[in-house]
Amino acid sequence: MVSVGVRKEPFSLYLLYRAIEETNASLVTFLTREVLENLNTYTSAFNALSNTNLITVVYYILAGTQNPFSGFV
Repeated sequence: MVSVGVRKEPFSLYLLYRAIEETNASLVTFLTREVLENLNTYTSAFNALSNTNLITVVYYILAGTQNPFSGFV
């Protein structure tokens, strides 16, 4: 499954994951929604995505808008 979340600033977020069970998919999407709705900086989004334990394999692509070199997979 691929999801895309874009904010006007300061970052955009792409999510790629394979749901093992339907409940796993919900946990991943809840985190993605929380990051897009509640976090206002690239650094806070990066920290939330990289420090939250999930029970499925996830690839996040996070792109910052303030610095052309801010991004991670």
